[in-house]
Order: sequence, then structure tokens, then C-alpha cells
Amino acid sequence: MTLLQIRNLSDDVYTALRAAAQAENRTVPQQTVVLLRAALQVDDDRARRRRVLDRLDRLQVEAPDSLADPATLIREDRDR
Repeated sequence: MTLLQIRNLSDDVYTALRAAAQAENRTVPQQTVVLLRAALQVDDDRARRRRVLDRLDRLQVEAPDSLADPATLIREDRDR
């Protein structure tokens, strides 16, 4: 991971950042990353997974009532 150093950050911005971090039970660096991701619209893995699962839910694909026996499928494939 890359290290980011911020200089000349005003006290009021740092105070607000620290308060937001405490409210979310995060450290100041963790809260900074969360805010930067949101501002830059960069998804984290959980958001990406949630989006995929939501898309799958919207598709409403139903599983067939009965599935073929795997051993039968393997035999058929070998007989080709």
C-alpha cells in the first residue's frame, strides 16, 4: 500500500475528521480512506460484491426442480 502524507491540514478539518472517525469506530487513517473512496467513487470489495448480488437478485433466476445425477453426466461425457 502507498503511504499518503498530508501537510498544512487545518485544525477544523482534522477535528471534523477525528470526530467522524470516532463516530464510525474507525481510526483517523481508516476514516480518511473511506472518505477518499466515497469522494472519488472508488468501490471497495464489499460494495462491488453487494452490487453483484443485487443484480443477481433482480434476475430472479430459479434453480430447476431436479438436477441430473453428476455421475450420469460424467459417464455421458466420457462416452462421447
